[in-house]
Amino acid sequence: MKHTIWITALVVLAPVPASFPGLSSGTQDTPAPVIRPPEWFSVMQTHLRPVPPVPANLRGTVKVRTPEKILEIRWTYDGSGGQRKLYDERIETPYWPTAAARICEGKPDLGAGMIVAGQRGSNGNTVIERWEPSLTSVPSEGNPTVFTKSVLYDARAPGKNVVRMLAPVYGIPGKVYLQFNDERSLYVMDCKTGDMAVALSASQVPELEFDSYRSFWGGKEAVTGHYRYVFQCKFSLYDDGAVILSDYDADGLIDAWQPVAHDEWGLVEAIAWESTYLE
Repeated sequence: MKHTIWITALVVLAPVPASFPGLSSGTQDTPAPVIRPPEWFSVMQTHLRPVPPVPANLRGTVKVRTPEKILEIRWTYDGSGGQRKLYDERIETPYWPTAAARICEGKPDLGAGMIVAGQRGSNGNTVIERWEPSLTSVPSEGNPTVFTKSVLYDARAPGKNVVRMLAPVYGIPGKVYLQFNDERSLYVMDCKTGDMAVALSASQVPELEFDSYRSFWGGKEAVTGHYRYVFQCKFSLYDDGAVILSDYDADGLIDAWQPVAHDEWGLVEAIAWESTYLE
């Protein structure tokens, strides 16, 4: 007698994760899903200092929380008895915020408006916005800061994929420096029009390609009157060295640069600053 044995194979197809790079569950015309930006962005970004007559010596410290799509501002101000008070604000953004910088007004250390950049999860666009606050009194829970936002850039283009660094241009009100993650040239941007120009090409300065370089600060040199900037590692003054950038004619374009090895920090310390800021 012959016995027939039936073997049934059960095949389980695991669903494709929505955030898996390069795959799409739709038709061939459907763009590949966008994954979350890497979490290497610096949390600490910039400081806001409203132009008087905003009362109480108001200051704001801005941080980005990229994965949570949150921009934080810690406002500090003079309270009763001369004590400094604080108020924390958390502002949701429709994109992953990656960088922010104060827009200088008149003096380099003054400015309550800022440029905020990030990446949209829906289409991968890099977005750059101008945020202008309406500040007539100290922000509080009952009086949150209201920002008027305008989009300066919203596109997905090679060489401009995700802003990794923003910083004020010293000596020129209304402009910021920015650097994209995929093409590390340094750009200068007009904060009203969004127009960008290359201030220094990464092909000229290999140090602009360093992943560890995240802190960008500068000031006016006392002797020459030139504007100088230091681009360095965010977490240590000496790790990976730095590069000194010089703007001789206050047009935002970098005219000269000098690499600084980790054991040559005296070159930075030797700069005689007339005035400076540290972002």
